[in-house]
Amino acid sequence: MAQKDLIPFNKSKLSKEEVKAINRKGGIASGKARKAKRTFKDVCEACLKLKAPEDAVAKLKEKFPELKSEHIDVLQAIVLAQKGKAIDGDSKAFEIIRDTIGEKPVDRKEHTGEITVISESLTKAKERIRLLEEEVE
Repeated sequence: MAQKDLIPFNKSKLSKEEVKAINRKGGIASGKARKAKRTFKDVCEACLKLKAPEDAVAKLKEKFPELKSEHIDVLQAIVLAQKGKAIDGDSKAFEIIRDTIGEKPVDRKEHTGEITVISESLTKAKERIRLLEEEVE
């Protein structure tokens, strides 16, 4: 449906009851969509808490012999697998780990024009404050 085909409710020939019914249906559909999205998130979180498969744990213990825990959940297994890939030289795995722990480098861009405008505005504001303070004295 093109944007030009849309008619605002206040300009349509629909009665107030029809508008209410349409809005109600939209609200119900929106609620169902939110619930489905939340449910998917909940399922993903629950799956990450499950015990990791034994074969995956065995591979991780080969890679990390110091790993003593018998109960390794899926999330821990994923993190350890990424760690193993990073150690083997996978730069994407390294980037994921680095970014996850909050050490992602900041992209630096020059904003000299904006900084000048802000600096000028700040100078003007300080001058106004100084003049107001003089008036009060």
